Amino acid sequence: MINGYDFSSLDTIDVTKLPANTGFVILRAIRQNGLEDTTFQARYHALKNSRPEIGRFGYLFFNWYNSGPKQAQAVLDIGIDFTEVGNGPIVIDLEADSGSEIESYIIHNRSACIVAVNACIATFRASPKYKRQEIIIYSNDSFLRDTIAHTWNYCLFWLASYQSTVPSNPAQPVLIHQFCQYGREDMTCGDNTEYGNFDLNHFLGPQSQLNLLTNRK
Repeated sequence: MINGYDFSSLDTIDVTKLPANTGFVILRAIRQNGLEDTTFQARYHALKNSRPEIGRFGYLFFNWYNSGPKQAQAVLDIGIDFTEVGNGPIVIDLEADSGSEIESYIIHNRSACIVAVNACIATFRASPKYKRQEIIIYSNDSFLRDTIAHTWNYCLFWLASYQSTVPSNPAQPVLIHQFCQYGREDMTCGDNTEYGNFDLNHFLGPQSQLNLLTNRK
């Protein structure tokens, strides 16, 4: 398993000083309001220029009320070459807090929500700016099983499951997750600065598979 982290503008971190065993970083590219994350460009280019050995992924925080294609286009317009060495495919973050208004909306509009996600995925795959077919879905077992009640078995998965063991697949053997978000911990980086409490992630395959995902053939 390969260690990694995910960050957004809510996190204070110097990504150039991440631990030496960091294999990948997933950065929020587009916020739920449709705007670009204010830290994405700086962190993306810092990783590219100073830590090129770390795989770079961007994620779209999906908004269930908005057009899927427009959300995909917002990502495509930020100027990232998804075929560049070190860059992974886009991650689509599908979630809703338990008991929230958004969760209720999804449950009562499942078909429309699934169509919106499918349209988002199709927009990426059809775009000459994307030039690849892989899509990663971020979610958790209960959301996929109970809230949206759907799995995208033609996508890769990054599953959230805060536990000591690797999370089970919600729809074995069709749905296979390649990434898991399994906990949080305080981080002290290479400059001995304590940065705070961050999500911990694993890529569950070997380095050779992560290399393929990040265009290191």
